[in-house]
Amino acid sequence: MSFELTDLCDTVKRNCDIANANHAADSTLCVYLLKMREYYRWDQGLRFDAALDENSLGRWLRAQEEYWETIETEPFRPLVVDNYRFDPFDAASVNSVLAGNGLVYSAGFGIRGAA
Repeated sequence: MSFELTDLCDTVKRNCDIANANHAADSTLCVYLLKMREYYRWDQGLRFDAALDENSLGRWLRAQEEYWETIETEPFRPLVVDNYRFDPFDAASVNSVLAGNGLVYSAGFGIRGAA
């Protein structure tokens, strides 16, 4: 690979965080909390059948929401692959460069066109 995969992953993660900061709470409270439980499992590398510590989950959720408050007005960052800068929603162009590396990128819009 002629690009830094770690940097690309960090940018994708940051863009996901920005999207979450703006739209994670668009669901009902019940759905939001259920989704956040699964996001916590993924973020912490926990198996689906792992028992969750409610105190740890609560602290993580508070920290996540506080972090989102600090980034919710940030613009999405361009993706840099092979010294090319791509709009993060131009998945076709990103994938045209990634294809030779056995990687694929996906981006899209959420409910009611949310970015």
